[in-house]
Amino acid sequence: LSVLRNFTPFCPRFFLYCTLEECFSLLEDVKNQRTEAMGRKFRLGTHDHRKNEERKCAERKRAMSMVVSVPLSMVSLPQEELLCSLPLSVFTHSSATCASSLHNRLCHSEALKGWQDVGTDAERIVICKIQCQREVNINFSLIIEEDLSWKLSYCNHDLEANTCSLLANAPTKLTTVADVQALLMAAEEGKICVGNHDEKFLPLVEHRKSVFKDPTGTKIIAVYDKTLGPFPTIRHSDCEILMVRGSSLCCPKCTNFRGTLRAMLSQDSRRHSLEDRTNPSSHARYDLLSTPEKIQRMRRLHSLSRSNQKQLKRLQTRLAEMTENEGVDVDDALHEDLVTIVNDQSAHIESTHEQGTFQRLFWDQQKEALSTPDSRSRRWHPLMVKWCIYLRHLSSKAYEALRESGCVALPSQRTLRDYTHFVKAASGFSTAVDQQLMEAADIHTCEERDKYVVLILDEMHIKQELVYDKQTGALVGFVNLGEVNNHLIEYEQSILDEPSQQKLANSMMVIMVRGLFSRLEFPYVQFPCKAVTGDLLYNPFWEAVCRLERCGFRVMAATADGASPNRRLIKLHGCGKELVHKVSNPYAIPEERYLFFFSDVPHLLKTTRNAWASKKRQLWCNGKPILWKHLEDLYTQDRGNVDKPGWALLPKVKYEHVYLTSFSKMRVDLAAQVLSNTVAKALEMSGGSRAEETARFVTMFDKFFDCLNVRSFTAGRHSRNSFKSPYWSSKDFRLTWLKTQFLQYLDDWQKSVEQRPGDYSAGARKKMQLSEETLTGLRITVMSFLELVPYLFKIPGVKVFLSEKLCQDPLEKFFGRQRQRGRVNENPNAQSFCKNTQALRVVSSCVGSVKGNCRGSKTPTIEVEKENKPLPKRRYTRKRQHSDI
Repeated sequence: LSVLRNFTPFCPRFFLYCTLEECFSLLEDVKNQRTEAMGRKFRLGTHDHRKNEERKCAERKRAMSMVVSVPLSMVSLPQEELLCSLPLSVFTHSSATCASSLHNRLCHSEALKGWQDVGTDAERIVICKIQCQREVNINFSLIIEEDLSWKLSYCNHDLEANTCSLLANAPTKLTTVADVQALLMAAEEGKICVGNHDEKFLPLVEHRKSVFKDPTGTKIIAVYDKTLGPFPTIRHSDCEILMVRGSSLCCPKCTNFRGTLRAMLSQDSRRHSLEDRTNPSSHARYDLLSTPEKIQRMRRLHSLSRSNQKQLKRLQTRLAEMTENEGVDVDDALHEDLVTIVNDQSAHIESTHEQGTFQRLFWDQQKEALSTPDSRSRRWHPLMVKWCIYLRHLSSKAYEALRESGCVALPSQRTLRDYTHFVKAASGFSTAVDQQLMEAADIHTCEERDKYVVLILDEMHIKQELVYDKQTGALVGFVNLGEVNNHLIEYEQSILDEPSQQKLANSMMVIMVRGLFSRLEFPYVQFPCKAVTGDLLYNPFWEAVCRLERCGFRVMAATADGASPNRRLIKLHGCGKELVHKVSNPYAIPEERYLFFFSDVPHLLKTTRNAWASKKRQLWCNGKPILWKHLEDLYTQDRGNVDKPGWALLPKVKYEHVYLTSFSKMRVDLAAQVLSNTVAKALEMSGGSRAEETARFVTMFDKFFDCLNVRSFTAGRHSRNSFKSPYWSSKDFRLTWLKTQFLQYLDDWQKSVEQRPGDYSAGARKKMQLSEETLTGLRITVMSFLELVPYLFKIPGVKVFLSEKLCQDPLEKFFGRQRQRGRVNENPNAQSFCKNTQALRVVSSCVGSVKGNCRGSKTPTIEVEKENKPLPKRRYTRKRQHSDI
């Protein structure tokens, strides 16, 4: 073996570890540099131990691959210059004796790829892993002390090798770059223990104030953790936190502690039952009660009996007075006539309307009501209750007049309020609303594809006023964006030295859940707000995603219009000026799934038409203008054609399509009829070459709207337009068209404007194309659609997809029904909005269409067989007076 010797050591504690082949190559380079610079040479001394010439080649080959230590004193070059010229293996295996030496090796290697070097000083090295998905926070942090001892933390929780199995084989000191790289890779490849996050354990947390102690009460054995993982959970005090990927969901400590939690839950339930053994409503057996418990229970029963007798006498006296003063004799003749009519026409109705239709159900309910004189004994079908709630929502006075007429038997308004007020009408998130949503979607028995949903965000203007809630004693009408956002607003006011006062809300932000493959359209949560920003929407949006994922839904997309808060919300998920169209869903456990962002397609079509018709913009593409005047000339020519009366190239285009007002600019149907294939062909026929680019512009956006607004299975066949057909495959030709032609059309348009010859300012060139907000919304929508559709067809049971499911038309109709409740289309206040929302949640399956900005949708067919599930109803509990004798 050849070894290195006869060096003049100047720093004997630094060594480089490399193979002899690399070492000789390094020394040769250094030798040449030293010869040119200083005229000195390195001398290598060798010891020849080769006694057998036959093994000469084999030993040399093996020696060249061995790793030896070479003192840095062999070279007099500066250390930084030497480190820059060393091979990668030298950095990986070279040993360091202090933090600064190790930091120099880390800076010249790729070991910190994906990690942030916070910096170093004479005492320690700090390395962090920063996550920017929901908010900027530090996931992992590695601190290396001066003596090369280390400490790894996750979200401010220290990870110790004696409790974390993933770090069991890690060295006590990090002396080489390879040790640091192995530790960082192990941290990245691990997964977080989910602990015990079942909802049934939440009462244990509240009772023990988030801390679980041993029977002696001195040692903490578990805590309720809200900082680690995607949701709050109960962790053992010795939880591993970081686990090997591919193992179970939680560590062995948390798994074993699960049995302890079940035992605690059982003990609490037994203790609670024992406390209520003397309650008069308790079902405990008398033979299991002790003598003092029996005496106490009998005293309570006597007291309750006396109070009930007094209340009964008061009610009997009050009923007798009301009957004498306000009683009206019932006309028996009218009742007998109605019964006769129903019985005579029963056979005809049953033969006309089949079983399972709403008409037949209504007739059967009327027969049953007439045969039951006592209204308290009547039982109403759930669909009948929904229909009556909707009638009352339209007009409570008209409903009461119809009910008091005696011609139709309907439930009382008190009965309907028991169904609509089952959940308290309030803003913000609610566990009761989560349960109502799960029952509406039938989440436990539905097919897997019916669990995939999209979130729709939009806001509606409301009255700016305060209302006193007599049940809670609170004033309703202030801005309320959740506890976190409310504190942030107060903190901002304190920094700006503004008076700390609550602002009245003038709009209501609503998040609706819509099924991608089902008829689910559920207004999930609403927040009263004023001048809301994208930063304030961030936390409510992701909290909605988290709660829906925990309920069993699969949130795939989020749709919103092009308002500035919504654009800001999307930009918060990216870095810099990059275009963000998707983000990793951190609550999609255990699968990895993206959440795609969409800009509402009807709004994009409307803003495109408005930009075309705007006099402040002069659209220009490929050397030719795109003018609204081409459409005006075509309309004038078409309507002034006296030679052929009755013949028109544009029969659907009217005066309101061409000459826009502030109201007609908001109508999407007018924009869809202008940006249509009929208008494009008419422009090509009459406009010639001067309107060629205008016709192409109309054609491109007509096909774009048809691709992303498929709402029927037969529209494509009836109109002979394949762009309106449903999506049956992930390889549909329209996906290729959107990628290769539509997106390319937008890019070519932008390039042609930038390269147009002439002395145009930047602002003038921007006015030659669509607005930046519209172009960004178009690109985000198309890119998300191109990735979402192939993923959806991988879901079991998915055979067809309608792209209209990604639009926010249901939320626009929901706002129309809110205004419809105000009789004269006035905007409701915050309290009325919440109450109307709860009523519309109950009747979402049988409401009719509303005349508004959304056209082309008919009232859904009412399926009686699917609406026979009992509705949750508010139950009344009597106030009992318990006193000891």
